[in-house]
Parts: sequence; C-alpha cells; structure tokens
Amino acid sequence: MMLHQPDWNPELLAEIGLDVQEAGKLGTLLDEYLASFEDCYHRDEQQKHGETFVKGLLSDLDRKSIWR
Repeated sequence: MMLHQPDWNPELLAEIGLDVQEAGKLGTLLDEYLASFEDCYHRDEQQKHGETFVKGLLSDLDRKSIWR
C-alpha cells in the first residue's frame, strides 16, 4: 500500500523517536483504519486518491488544503 512506501525524510524518524520497524507498524495501523472506509469508494482510483490525501495530511508539507 501507498502508506508503506518509505518516501519520507529519513531524518524525521530520528527526530520523532521512531525506528523503521515502528514506522512500518504505523502504516499497518493506517491501512486498517482506512479499510473501514472501503464501502465509501465506488472505484479503485477513489480509494487511491483517498490514501494520497491522508498521506499528504500526515506529511511535513508546509501548506495543505482540503477545500476540494
């Protein structure tokens, strides 16, 4: 799943006190949480966009917008 892809800043884990194994567990927990919304999606691409949205909200980007 997208949330398991290690594309974050590697220094971020040390900064927040997590190791790679613990970060992997977070991806699994997020997958389980997002699975509860599967019935809300009518197409696979909607689910992918939903995962991208959540990943963006959890990212270290300075600006985030949810108005769309």
